[in-house]
Amino acid sequence: MHIRRQVLTQSKAAKVHGFTLIEIMVVIAIMGIMLGLGMFAFGDGGLSDKLEQESQRLYGLIKLAQEESILQSKELALELDRDGYVFKQLYDDKWVDITADKIFRKRSLTAGIELSLEVEDVKLVLNSIKEENEPIRIYILSSGELTPFDITLKITDLEQFFKITGQANGQLILEKQDV
Repeated sequence: MHIRRQVLTQSKAAKVHGFTLIEIMVVIAIMGIMLGLGMFAFGDGGLSDKLEQESQRLYGLIKLAQEESILQSKELALELDRDGYVFKQLYDDKWVDITADKIFRKRSLTAGIELSLEVEDVKLVLNSIKEENEPIRIYILSSGELTPFDITLKITDLEQFFKITGQANGQLILEKQDV
């Protein structure tokens, strides 16, 4: 009888020490939620993801415009300003917006993203489209050739940026760079 009482006492003592699996899981879930909230509070608000998306979108649109220009034997241009970009088509010796295809519509940049442009190794200052200056264009020819350019998309406070390089032979390169 004495042995049985000692076994019961030892098993009760063993249950009292330690945590249950549910208690541990609740603590881990609370820590995960707190870490997630901390990431939003101290992160860049997702701007780096938006920068990457915007860079990939512009790269893809330029590539698509190249293919359209070759297939339809039309001269196209990418018109850039501080606020965004739009694709144009040469029609009766005038550059007009491409209205038949919504994919090439005017696009505004996400707030906080800056665009800079170098054409044939000359850095250009992008104006607002509202100003009356001659717009800056990158020509996309039906032969597959391009105006040589470097477009840089960046966020001022981040130490990374994306660079889209177009070469005269039509080759396009998208690269992510860190400062």
